Amino acid sequence: MPVVIVGRGCCDVLTVKGVNFYGPRSEFIVSGSDCGNVYLWHRNTEKIVNFFHGDDGGVVCILCCQPSFVILQLD
Repeated sequence: MPVVIVGRGCCDVLTVKGVNFYGPRSEFIVSGSDCGNVYLWHRNTEKIVNFFHGDDGGVVCILCCQPSFVILQLD
């Protein structure tokens, strides 16, 4: 049975957003928002643990290429 995680707290009505796992043990879920913020949810609790401003035009895609460094590429 697939695992469903509901991330609440962001605004996504204009475009479909990319979602990725993040962290050394993939313990976070990261996604962008129409409001331009990037949100991080804890994978187990589904609660927002952090957010920051990414772009005034909204954040559609987030690439997590290196889980051992704190680097996110936003689009």
